[in-house]
Amino acid sequence: MNEEKGVSTLVEQIIKNTPTDKYSYEVILVDDGSSDDSWNIVMDLCKVNQNVKAIKLSRNFGQHYAITAGIEYSSGDLIIVMDGDLQDNPEFIPQLINEIEKGYEVVFVKRMKRTENLVYLLLQKSFYKILKLLSGLDLDHRIANYSIITRKVAVNFLKFTEHNRFYFTTIKWLGFKESQINAPQSKRLFGSTSYSFRKRINLAIDILTSFSNRPLYISILVGVFFSIAAMASGFYIVYRKYFFGFDILGWASLMTLIMFSSGLILIILGVIGLYIGKIFAQTKSRPLFIVDKKQNFF
Repeated sequence: MNEEKGVSTLVEQIIKNTPTDKYSYEVILVDDGSSDDSWNIVMDLCKVNQNVKAIKLSRNFGQHYAITAGIEYSSGDLIIVMDGDLQDNPEFIPQLINEIEKGYEVVFVKRMKRTENLVYLLLQKSFYKILKLLSGLDLDHRIANYSIITRKVAVNFLKFTEHNRFYFTTIKWLGFKESQINAPQSKRLFGSTSYSFRKRINLAIDILTSFSNRPLYISILVGVFFSIAAMASGFYIVYRKYFFGFDILGWASLMTLIMFSSGLILIILGVIGLYIGKIFAQTKSRPLFIVDKKQNFF
C-alpha cells in the first residue's frame, strides 16, 4: 500500500535472491488500495517481466486480506509471504527455501534486531504478554508475516472463511511441521508505515477476540467475585445493624463504589458486544476481498 518509491527495488531484490537455477518463480504484488502511483509502476514491472504478476484490490481491505488474496492466486509449490516495504529482507529467501528442503512445511523469520522505536517495542512486548494471559496464545512478538509455506499449508489456510483474518496465528493454528530462522529486520528505505497506532490497537483487539473466548470467562469470574463481595458486604451491614447499631456510610465512598461497579458492567457488556459484533459480521457472508484488476495471470 502506497509503496511507489520502493516497489521496483523490492521486485529487483526478490528476483536477485531467488534461486532461479533450481526453481521457476512468480512474484505476486498485491495492491491493497494504494492512493499513490504504485499500481502504474507495478504495471510497468509486469510488462518487463511476465513472471511479475499483480492484483489490485478495489479498496484497502487490510494486510491480512491482501495476503489471503496473494496466496489464493498463487500457483507455486512453495509460497513466500513478505511485506512490501523491504523491512522483510529478500536476502533471506535462500535460507527459507533451505529449511523447507529439510522437510519442514512452514518456516518463519524471527526478527532478532528490530528497527522500531523503544516505546513501540515495549508496548508490543507488553501486549503479547497480556494476549497470552487473556487468550492462552503463546506468540512470539519477534515473528510477523515473513515466512515460507508449502502448497499443502496454503490449501488448508484458504479453507478458513473467518472475516477476522490473521496470517501468522492461523498458520500456527494449523499445526504443520515448523521451523524458524533468525534475521535482523531491515530499515524501511522509502516512505513511512501506513500502520497507524489506532490500526495496531484494532488489530490487537481483533486477534484477542478472534482466537479465544477467555475474556468472556474472565468477565464471568469478575462478576462472580463482585457478587460474592456484595453478599459479604450485605451480611456485614446486617451484622452491624443488629449488634452495634447502624452507622451512616459516607456519600463519597458509596458513589465511588457505584461508579466503579457501573463502569465494570459496561466494560463486560462491551466485551460481549465485541463477540456479538463479530458473529454478526460473519453471518453476512460477504467476500473477503474484491479484486479490481489483475495482470499477467494466464
